[in-house]
Formats: sequence, C-alpha cells, structure tokens
Amino acid sequence: MNRIIFVVINKSVPESNATILGERVKALGKNFVLDDRHIFVETTLNTSEVHEKIIGTDLQESSVIEIEIPNTKLGIWGRAKAGLWDWLDNPK
Repeated sequence: MNRIIFVVINKSVPESNATILGERVKALGKNFVLDDRHIFVETTLNTSEVHEKIIGTDLQESSVIEIEIPNTKLGIWGRAKAGLWDWLDNPK
C-alpha cells in the first residue's frame, strides 16, 4: 500500500546533515519538496521504516519527524503551493 509521508528535518540539524537526510528522503520514492527541510514522499514504508532508512547508522542523533498523511478528499486542508495539491492527487 502506498502512503504519503511528510518528513520534517529540524532546523537544529546542521545544513550538511540536512542535505544528506533530504537526499535519502527523496530516494525513497516520488516526492514533493516544499523546501530542503520539508518533503512529502510516496512510499510503501511506514513512518518508523522511513525514519530508520533516512537516519541510517550515521545520523541517529538528527532531529527528524515523519508524519503519515491521509491521501483522501478533505484529509488535508490548508494553503500551500499550488503544485502540492496536484502532487497529492497524483504523486509524480
């Protein structure tokens, strides 16, 4: 089952490590990048599995949170970049 996971890399994470974490998130599947620390990814992994994949064994002290987003009508509401709504309807 495909899931939409929203990954937030805390601003306390040094830029060099945030870049590595972001690249690992994007490698997990189709993604939409709000900015270098806020990324949506479509994957079959659950939040725990996503966390383990992106922190690996080298960045375990990094502050990162993963949130599963329901991909249903009205499951998400708010104001965002127009492209985000298109991506949530049809991840590319």
